[in-house]
Formats: sequence, C-alpha cells, structure tokens
Amino acid sequence: MTTKRYNPGKVDAQAHDAVAKATVDLLRAEPFYAHVLAGVSRIFGDQVPTIAVSCSRQGFVLWTNSRFFVTELSKKERVAVLKHEVLHLVLKHLFRSSHSDPELHNVAADLVVNQWVEPWPLPEGAVHLSSFPDLKLEPDQTMEWYLERLRKLRLPSVAGTVGPPAIGGDGTPEGGSCILDKLRDTANRRGDHSKWGEGEKTSDADSIWSAAMMDALRNLVASARNKLSRKDWGDLPLGLRRAVEEIAAPPVIHWKRVLRMFSASCNRTRLKTSRRKTSKRFPGNPGSKILRLQHVAVAVDTSGSIDNEMLRLFWSEIVGIHKAGAEITVMDCDAVIHNAWKLRRQKPRPNFTGGGGTCFDPVFQWLRDNHRKGIAGCIYLTDGYAPQPTVRPPCPVLWVVYRDEGSFNHLKPGRVIFLK
Repeated sequence: MTTKRYNPGKVDAQAHDAVAKATVDLLRAEPFYAHVLAGVSRIFGDQVPTIAVSCSRQGFVLWTNSRFFVTELSKKERVAVLKHEVLHLVLKHLFRSSHSDPELHNVAADLVVNQWVEPWPLPEGAVHLSSFPDLKLEPDQTMEWYLERLRKLRLPSVAGTVGPPAIGGDGTPEGGSCILDKLRDTANRRGDHSKWGEGEKTSDADSIWSAAMMDALRNLVASARNKLSRKDWGDLPLGLRRAVEEIAAPPVIHWKRVLRMFSASCNRTRLKTSRRKTSKRFPGNPGSKILRLQHVAVAVDTSGSIDNEMLRLFWSEIVGIHKAGAEITVMDCDAVIHNAWKLRRQKPRPNFTGGGGTCFDPVFQWLRDNHRKGIAGCIYLTDGYAPQPTVRPPCPVLWVVYRDEGSFNHLKPGRVIFLK
C-alpha cells in the first residue's frame, strides 16, 4: 500500500488560488475588506499554525498555513477568516500587544472583531460573547474593556474553587479554568497572534519605524475608504466607520514642530549620556546631552458645546502628540475633571465623559496638586467657550482651539493656536 505524498508546493499553489477566490467573494459582498487585503503581502507555507497578519519593515503581511486554509475551511469560512484578519489590522490590534497575559489579550481581540464577521461563518472554536455567559459581556466594546472582564476567569471564585460553579450542558462544572481549557483545545483553529507587537518601540530607530508603519496603515485604510461608494461606506458598522475615520484622518497640526517649540518654554530638563557621542572633556567616555522633558498634560474639553466630530478631531491630535514622542497624561473635563490617565500606547478613542459647562480652573488646579508628576506643560483642546481661568497653572500652557472666530484674549496664560 502506498501513501499519498505531501507536496508543499502544490498545496501552497492551491492556497494561493483559494485566498484569491475568497478575496473576490469578499470584494463582491464587502469591498472595503478586499481593498485593504489588496495592499497586504501574502506568504504561504507552514510558518503559522492557521492564519495571521503582521507588520514588518517590508510592510503588512498575511501569513497563511496552506494546508489549514485548503483542507480545514469551507469556502465561506475562508472569507470569514480573511475578514477577521483585516479587522485586526484596521483596529490596530497588531500595535497593542500585551506581555502580561497574552492568552486573554488574544481572546479579547477576537471578541471585538468576531462581532463584525457576520454573515460569514467562522470556523468551529471561534470565540463569541456567548462563549462567556457568566461574564455578561456587552457588545461593541473595546479590546481593553473585554480584557478587563476576562481577567475574572483567573479569579478563584470564577474558576469554581469559591462559590457554586456554573454548570455546562453536559452537567459538569464549567468555571473559568474549564472555559480557558476549552479555548486552549480549540486554539489550533483560530487565528495566530504570535506575530503581533513586533513593531513595539525599543530604540529611537524602532520608534521611527513604528511611526512609519502607522503612516502606512493610515494610507492603506484611507485608500480602501476612498474606493468605496456611498452605499458601501454606509453598509459598514458604525463602530468600524468611526475607527476608519480616526485612522484615515491625519493630525491637522505638525506636532513634532509644535512640541519642539513648546518644550523650549518648559524649563525642565534632564541629562542623558550617549555612547554615540564621546565626551570632549574626558576622551573615551560617553558624552552627554540635555533633553527637555516631553511629559505633557492634554486636557480635552468635553462640555456640551463639543460634538462628536470635535472629539474625533481632538483624539486624532492626541494620537499625533503621542507619535511625536511625548509622554501624555490625558484628562477629559468640562466643569470638572471626569478622568485622568496616562496614554501608554496606541488605543481606540475612549468614551469621553462630559456634557456640562466649561471651566478651565479644575485642570490647572490638578496640575498644581500633581506637580510632582513632572508634567512640563499643558495642551488644552477646547472651543474656547468658558470664562478666563482664575487658577494660575504651574507650567506653560498651549491652547488649541477648534474654531478661529471671535476673541480669545481670555485664554491666558499661554499661546493660542487653531485647528482649521
């Protein structure tokens, strides 16, 4: 008896044709995803167990396990997994990897994108909100929101050691640990996320490369968006349209230049040694250079006069400030400060809280109360509708105003620039 010999070259060719046909099906039904795929390179073989998307210095890459794609997926499931990977790319999940709990991080990312894969059927083993009935997960939330809820699966009470465990369909306990075991058993049929985070910043060169990849993603998504008809654009889910708009819209202000000038007014500096530069006074020893601190507070006016379009524009500017190299503490505020958090990496636009009147004093008082945090300056994104502040800030202020009509003499101290 002879066994059939596995021919990787033939299977790779079959997978290439299968991906091409699935992309055509996607183009006919949902062209946005196919247009994004057109700008992604494709590699076939056995480098990944299923299918994955990554970014590298050569651009964005779709990795496909040829045998998995050809032999284990139906035609409609092939379309589903391609759409699944495009959604990971568009939502920038590749740039937001987590080393603290990668297992739950991957599940949280899949929970976000799998809500939008319909009407295409995902392969058996895909995770859905219904996979975690005890967590009562809400639809249309961010990856970070789901990750926070999924952490409960690690708690003893959810794992079944404290309190009554949930009962599965077969009558056996189905706590958090059992759910995770089932997810591990079906991991070989889900997308591979091991190549995420390869573009994380580890040096100045990597920082430049990461910014270049974000620009490449912006161009890729904007190009796909521009090819859509009005109907095709309207057929996309509202949450996805917002994500595309945020990516495709570049910052209006050249923040690298503004921050360079703004930091000149911030008198906080630190000394940094560098082996790329030798000391003139002590040959053979590392040189030193003075760095101006780039930790800035960004206050976002969320009062009733600020609509969703302004908030979208404000968030685009915050992302631009972050990409320019600044460490950022974000505050959403109207007459009070609702939230204050440090922006550590690229993330979707948060749900800003507000809707009341506007008062600038709470932000400046917060800066005074938290002067030990080392914040060197404050950038205030606003429409300018508020009385002149009475609290003097402890650092330089840059007012970024959405409109350019009327008088803004009350916005002091500091300099005023405008978003056109």
